[in-house]
Amino acid sequence: AHQMMLAANSKQVARYLRRRFPHPYTLEHAQWWINHNQMLLRKYAEIALKESGNSEYCDISAFYLQIVDKQTDTVIGGIGIDTYQNERHKVELGYWLNEKYWNKGICTSAVKGFLDFIWNDANGKHNYLH
Repeated sequence: AHQMMLAANSKQVARYLRRRFPHPYTLEHAQWWINHNQMLLRKYAEIALKESGNSEYCDISAFYLQIVDKQTDTVIGGIGIDTYQNERHKVELGYWLNEKYWNKGICTSAVKGFLDFIWNDANGKHNYLH
């Protein structure tokens, strides 16, 4: 949570994001976000298990990951998808990155990796977002 707070607590980052991304970004904001996403993952696994008997399949409406610097193992940003509130079949991809890491191709790489992760399963089979 501390690493996320340090990366996200930036006026430069906040100015390009929706109003729901707070500035200043506090440790409480980071801890809430982590807890919220852990709850979503548990919920999705429970729904998937109930619907299909397989906790690896899930009809998701939102999914988020942190972007981590490989060399320092430090959180430097975030990436995720969210469905439009009134249009279930449309999703929005969003990401943020601490400005110290801008213009280095990190978000391009993160978007490619994230899309591959959510669109393809471990066997290379194409998945669909619902």
